[in-house]
Amino acid sequence: AEVYNCRCTMVADLEGVPKEPPAQTFDEWQEEKKKPLHTTSTILYDQLKKYADNHSVTHKAVKTISPMTHDDTVAKLAGGDMTTGSCVSQMFAYCSNRHGIDVTDFRGGSSCDMFSRCVNIPKVFKTANANFIEHKVEREAQETAKILAGLEKDKEYCLVVGRHASIIRNSSKHGLQYLELQSELHKGWMPFETDSRSVADTLYRRFGCRKRIQKNRWDANIIIRHDVWLADVDSFQMTEEFKDIMGYINTATDKQKKGVRGFAK
Repeated sequence: AEVYNCRCTMVADLEGVPKEPPAQTFDEWQEEKKKPLHTTSTILYDQLKKYADNHSVTHKAVKTISPMTHDDTVAKLAGGDMTTGSCVSQMFAYCSNRHGIDVTDFRGGSSCDMFSRCVNIPKVFKTANANFIEHKVEREAQETAKILAGLEKDKEYCLVVGRHASIIRNSSKHGLQYLELQSELHKGWMPFETDSRSVADTLYRRFGCRKRIQKNRWDANIIIRHDVWLADVDSFQMTEEFKDIMGYINTATDKQKKGVRGFAK
């Protein structure tokens, strides 16, 4: 089976024993405050800025616009990906436009590298004061499929798992769907499940999730647990910190690496 792989990488938890208790659901999430990261959003913002400066990521200031509809946002952003893989930055660009920040992606290069690093992803969530949650799984495809089945209906989430990131939803009419923004052939909502493919199969094929347990190379008694990040798209706040960080994604139209020669990664 063909597996699409972008540049983002999940950082494994090598301390596989003992197991953590079952992760919170989003219903439980509404009842209690999210456990904060170990540092403030301002410090995380400074860390992102320092990373950008150290890696020569250029900045293009963003502008405020009227919040865009889903269809208009997809029409604006989607296209064949001619970079090494812009799934994460496309995900953040989508959230930005939906909340009234004019961001265009497919920059590639050092910008793509910056946002493909999973160590930076929760920092960006934090700068937007977004509600996000981390699950730990052993069998990425099967266990993530179970997590997604419990999502609130018709609500959009950011999903980062395996080797891909996307906007997803659990549609009351169409079931679980992910948003394709990188293909030269298809754009918009795509089904996780079809007559010939299960949700776990799509997580394996499109998201690069593992179906088997992965063990530590040096100690076979340690099972590696992998991260699954979920963030509520509606909860994003267009803070000044988040808007400034989006300037490292924002790309001039004539500089976009996007077109028929591109493909989903």
